[in-house]
Amino acid sequence: MKLAILASGEGRTFQNVFDHQLQMKPNWQLTAVITDNPKAGIIARTANARLPLQIVSPKDFRNRSAWDEALASAIETTGADAVFLLGFLRQLGPAALKASRGQIFNVHPSLLPRHGGKGMYGRRVHEAVIASGDKQSGASIHRVNANYDEGHVLRCEVLNVQPGETPASLEERVRAVEGRLIVRFLDELAAP
Repeated sequence: MKLAILASGEGRTFQNVFDHQLQMKPNWQLTAVITDNPKAGIIARTANARLPLQIVSPKDFRNRSAWDEALASAIETTGADAVFLLGFLRQLGPAALKASRGQIFNVHPSLLPRHGGKGMYGRRVHEAVIASGDKQSGASIHRVNANYDEGHVLRCEVLNVQPGETPASLEERVRAVEGRLIVRFLDELAAP
């Protein structure tokens, strides 16, 4: 199974997934990375991994619809069987969703539907978990649809929020959960 990645940030989760691919030789293969951020750290990681990279910045297009069409075209040129969002912060439009043929997934650092939606990413999610007094958190993989974090949840892994937990410590523990969850999910998705 060929897999394209969409990412906006540093690419730490991408690096974990790429390292797993190198070590385990799974039935899936990262074949391309697309970013919307011309300053994203994932650009250097992609170069080190020797993977094709496309930058599709919304600033280069006259409106959201034109950007969506360009993103759809970028997805189609990867030839990927599935697309995975790893820290991709923009909402996908109808053209990009159609280009992925329903095989587009996202990992979110909470137990959806808790603490999802627009603006809920990174440290903000963990701050919200702590502030709400939740006893559990974790990571969720869901199918991507037109709304932030509202697609059908396919897998999740739960961890207990520890007494005295801080957003930083929770973020670190959830990041480890995300890495394990993603590769297990991809292994299942690509199983013969």
